[in-house]
Amino acid sequence: MDTNARRQGEAALSARRLGPADGGDACELVSMFYPSCPDGPMMRAWLGDPRHWMIGGYAGETPAGLAWGHQLARADGGPDMLLVYSTDVAEAHRRRGLGRAMMDELRRLKPGSMWLVTNEANEAAMRLYESAGGDRPQPDDVVFVWK
Repeated sequence: MDTNARRQGEAALSARRLGPADGGDACELVSMFYPSCPDGPMMRAWLGDPRHWMIGGYAGETPAGLAWGHQLARADGGPDMLLVYSTDVAEAHRRRGLGRAMMDELRRLKPGSMWLVTNEANEAAMRLYESAGGDRPQPDDVVFVWK
């Protein structure tokens, strides 16, 4: 069932969690924002893992956005946290509430701690995450990357 439906002109904006039966939809969405998508069985396996979260965003029936992440277990016994790996909205559907609908759906489905990393220069992402209730407790956080 689609949740968080919002009206934008004639097309209702909606967001829903994708599961193993949604492999084709998932690949269509992934391919909108990334150079490739895993083959059908690999994508179905990824979607079937309860620690993986993929929210599809739609404008009516049109695929328009994608948010995905990983549920992380904590070694200290604390509650799992959701790492939101990426939130993407097709350019034609930006600033209409679809990113917020996807973030709201993640919060509805996975209450508790959720976190992500973005760049301060990414003003759209900063506005989205702040409007969705995200808190920036340490303004001087730094991310290190190893390749």
